[in-house]
Amino acid sequence: MKATISNGLLMQIAARLARYTQDKLYADWATKLWDWMWYIGLIDHENWSVYDNTDANLNCTSVDRTQWTYNAATLLVACA
Repeated sequence: MKATISNGLLMQIAARLARYTQDKLYADWATKLWDWMWYIGLIDHENWSVYDNTDANLNCTSVDRTQWTYNAATLLVACA
């Protein structure tokens, strides 16, 4: 399983480190994490819903569409 919360928190710390250190490497990682979550469908392309997880055993092709506010909040903080 690849959980949105784990990726969102990593994205959040990468974005913060990018801001505080001015190191582009951290900003690149934050962008990669966003792009990956977008690409596999953890972030809904039509209504911006944020879903809970995806199954790594199925090559991340199956998304659990359960929605928790903490997942969306983590991404909002990372993007702020």
